[in-house]
Amino acid sequence: MTGKDLHNIVYEYETKYQEGFTEEEQKDLLKRFPSITNILWYGGEPFYNGETIKLLEQGTELVKNNLIITNGTFHIPSFKRSFHIGVSVDGTQEVHDLIRGFGTYDKVKANVHSAIKRGIPVGLLYCINAKN
Repeated sequence: MTGKDLHNIVYEYETKYQEGFTEEEQKDLLKRFPSITNILWYGGEPFYNGETIKLLEQGTELVKNNLIITNGTFHIPSFKRSFHIGVSVDGTQEVHDLIRGFGTYDKVKANVHSAIKRGIPVGLLYCINAKN
C-alpha cells in the first residue's frame, strides 16, 4: 500500500462516514485492506465501564496488533488476542497528582503492577506539558 493509496482510503471514509464507523463498517474496511494489521485504541478512557471493555474485546479480534492507551486509573483487563497497553504518566507522584487529581498516581501504579503480574504487556507514556 502506498501513501497515495492510504490518502485515498482516508478521504473516502472521512467523507462517507462523518459520524464514525459501525462495527460492520470497521470489519468491511479491514477486509478490504488486509495490510492493516495494527490498531491504536485511544480517546476517552477505554476501561471506564463494561461496555467499552466489551467493544475493545471485539475490536482486538479484528487485527493482529492492538495498542490500547489508558490513563491507568481503572483495572487493566486481559484480552484474548495480541495487545499492548500504554499508560499515561505525567511525571513524579507530586506532578502527576497535581495534573490528574490527588491519589491518581497510586491508582495508576497499583493497576500497572497488577497488570504486569498477570503477564499483560504494559508501557508507560510520558505526557509532556507546561506543568511538568
